[in-house]
Amino acid sequence: MRSAQPAAIAQASQVTSHEPCHDASVKSGRWGSNEPASAFSSPYSSSHGRRCRHGGPCATACQGPPPGTGRGSLDLSLLDRPSLADADARVGKVAPTAAQTSEVDALGAVVRWNRYGTPSSLIQHGGFLATGSSGAPTTVARNFVLAHRALFRLSSADVAALEVVNDAKLTGTNAHAVLLRQRFGTLRAGEDGLIAVGTVGDKVAYVSSSASGGGPAPAAATLSVTQAWQKAAANVGRNVASGDLGAVTSDHG
Repeated sequence: MRSAQPAAIAQASQVTSHEPCHDASVKSGRWGSNEPASAFSSPYSSSHGRRCRHGGPCATACQGPPPGTGRGSLDLSLLDRPSLADADARVGKVAPTAAQTSEVDALGAVVRWNRYGTPSSLIQHGGFLATGSSGAPTTVARNFVLAHRALFRLSSADVAALEVVNDAKLTGTNAHAVLLRQRFGTLRAGEDGLIAVGTVGDKVAYVSSSASGGGPAPAAATLSVTQAWQKAAANVGRNVASGDLGAVTSDHG
């Protein structure tokens, strides 16, 4: 079995952001149901509604057929509507610290930083970021993040709380792409907060992340799932009464 090269692992380990999505089906054939986003397809799958990117549990309002057309009808007038920009209330950018850049230098790595001051890409061309770690690929990945937690602005407790989203073996090699996700209290990170680690046996070949640093659990929600969905729908011009909504479910948060 051949060993995968760091560049190949880097390509397979790119982070794709995923945000939670609330799904509401509308009664009386007025709207179709909203499809929740997949972690490995585009997290913003709505083709018409405004898409929410505020870093927490999010209601995505996808426009379906208008009242009176039925679930199976296609309203071509929607194609003429201008698309709405992503709603993102986050502002600013965090610069990496001198300690972080020194740690990257000690690894002999090339880094690109994200808006949170953590590595969006970390690789040592022609070599590995770490060797000699033991255990399953998920353990090797977590141990690397723990050893270099300052790079990701995480505490030991934050690293211990990282959720394993996926461990994918690269076909024809002994390499794995391990995807970890931050948690804030009992909540999963809704936007960003992902760390992908490419491993080959006891080695770490590549890291890609949208880690946003550690932090306390957010305050309790002030809106119910239904209220959040209605506000998101109203934001794209759809005012729907609670009585017109069927089952409302909350995915990932």
